[in-house]
Amino acid sequence: MSRALTLPEAAKELRKSKRWLQDWLANNPVDAVGRPFCSQLGRSKVFRESDISRILDATMKALAEGVVLYPIPQRMKSRSKKGWFLMSHIPHGHKPCRPSFITNAVG
Repeated sequence: MSRALTLPEAAKELRKSKRWLQDWLANNPVDAVGRPFCSQLGRSKVFRESDISRILDATMKALAEGVVLYPIPQRMKSRSKKGWFLMSHIPHGHKPCRPSFITNAVG
């Protein structure tokens, strides 16, 4: 059996913050076939090494399809039910920009 990872350990394996992983899981609770990306044991989320691989696969698939998710700044979350906004079809090598409504709200 593979070692079970806690949320902070899984985030560290992914080279992301605990908060990023929590937000990502809130927006992507299951994979394409409906399998959860982690096990819920009481209030704790537990990850297997295979779960980490599936999370990486899911993010790579979205990127390959030209779909990139960017977190909405904390001040914007109260206005949006989803913590992410979608930027799709960004040309390769171009830096994404924020839509004007977000730039105005943040800046």
